Amino acid sequence: MAFLHSFWFYCVIFVSFCLLVILFWLRQWKQNLSHKKRPLKDGSFKYIKYREEDIPKCGQFTWDDCSSHWKKRMVAVGKKLQKNKVDHIYFVHGTFVGDDPFDLLRFLEAKLPNIYEKIGMSVLKSYRKNKDTLIGDLGNFSDEYVKLSERALNHNIKTYRFTWSSGNHHLARLIASIDLIKKLSYDNKGGQTGTLLIGHSHAGQVFALLSQIVKNKKLANGLFLQAIKSGIEDTLSDLLSYRNSIKNLPIDFVTLGSPHRYCWDLSPRQRLLHIINHRGKVEDINPYKGIFTTQGGDYIQLWGIEGSDGISPLKDHVQINKDLQDLLGAGFNLSQWSENVGQGRRVAEQGNTLLVDYGDNGKTLNLLKTGLGHIVYTRYKTMLFNLEKIADQFYS
Repeated sequence: MAFLHSFWFYCVIFVSFCLLVILFWLRQWKQNLSHKKRPLKDGSFKYIKYREEDIPKCGQFTWDDCSSHWKKRMVAVGKKLQKNKVDHIYFVHGTFVGDDPFDLLRFLEAKLPNIYEKIGMSVLKSYRKNKDTLIGDLGNFSDEYVKLSERALNHNIKTYRFTWSSGNHHLARLIASIDLIKKLSYDNKGGQTGTLLIGHSHAGQVFALLSQIVKNKKLANGLFLQAIKSGIEDTLSDLLSYRNSIKNLPIDFVTLGSPHRYCWDLSPRQRLLHIINHRGKVEDINPYKGIFTTQGGDYIQLWGIEGSDGISPLKDHVQINKDLQDLLGAGFNLSQWSENVGQGRRVAEQGNTLLVDYGDNGKTLNLLKTGLGHIVYTRYKTMLFNLEKIADQFYS
């Protein structure tokens, strides 16, 4: 009798365990299915026109100044995101608007640590505090921009502002990619949630590196070792652990005005969309014509290609950047740049491209006002338009 009781007890335990495994598998299958939306065809593109008159007014772009119609359309975008299980959005800036664009603070820290502790840290704190006031929404995702988007989207969608040094070279972007991987790993400890990464300018290269690191372990090892040589505090074991923790994370990448440079290596749970300020036929691009009146759209997107990097003041970083060229292409190389820029590439081979006429061209000199067509993407007035187009492409 005791034997029978023990037998049935273990049978119940075994069946219960099997049911739990099945339920867990069904839950994972459902999550995977929710992210298998219509794929975007690589190399495809379409033309779109931004009409400011079609976008509801939002006053000074504070919550109280935004019209009810603007709020309603933002909530509709949030509803699409929620329906598709997207609950984290990261806004990432490009080159020259981050914490240390010319590596001067890192130079001070490495060569003159006493001066760095006394002056460098206070300069950095002051710059971070006043950056949004100085730059506003000119190629910059301000704190106010990110907070407004979160409140307007609603539906418990968290928005984040990710900042990096913004140095114009391979190593700076690699370290930024590693820091972003660490951030994603930390934010997704509770489970694999839908993530939307929106990056301006060379943030696109940061994203491309992330995709390569996640997909290719051998390449990740090589890149991590180069980063460790530069002096980052993480060990190789730490970095591999961060990488492994986001391997199955569903990520949708959106680049805004990003030069087509680093290769992408997308996993089945990653998708890619490029949005580029452009006017004219895509097969007839002159990277210099109409610069002074922003006639052709975004010129920085055409110029920031292979060979256009700057040079770090740190000798060891210069060598690391040279070593990284075998993996990532030419860094600083004017002849290579001159050859590449003549190609005038708008449409990427990987991902889908929206060529948007943002209407920032003029009849008189306006290249400073428009930042050569490169700052329109982060303006408050284009927030709703951009998010609607992203939602239409990924989540309709």
